[in-house]
Amino acid sequence: MSRGIHVPVFVTSSPIHGFGLFAAAPVRTGALVTRWTPGVDMAFTRATLDALPRELRVFALHFGWEAPDGLRLVSFNASHFTNHSDNPNLRVSNDTRSSYARRDIAAGEELTEDYRELGAPVCECELDCPYCEEALT
Repeated sequence: MSRGIHVPVFVTSSPIHGFGLFAAAPVRTGALVTRWTPGVDMAFTRATLDALPRELRVFALHFGWEAPDGLRLVSFNASHFTNHSDNPNLRVSNDTRSSYARRDIAAGEELTEDYRELGAPVCECELDCPYCEEALT
């Protein structure tokens, strides 16, 4: 398992969007799945984000989320492949910047979050939505 991811996972193509994060073994209800990990994950102020090279800014805008304190949070482990679902199997805690299994998750099942719990827009683009376009200006 990689730092910040507390269950066995793998990344492969997703029926939801692009690539997704999948459980490599069963996950029990309530289990810690991901946790913010300093040194693996980064928090950017708006000024720092604006100063990034274009490619990194696009990555941070597309794969990150805005925390309640206004920082842009970006995970640099496989958890950034977690896709959105209106009926997710993970519950997000903004207080601990962690995700937990809402229910039992079978091996091979895609891990999903409701991005709205993160305060993030639901982006289903290929880096061409107005939100991600912000990085291009």
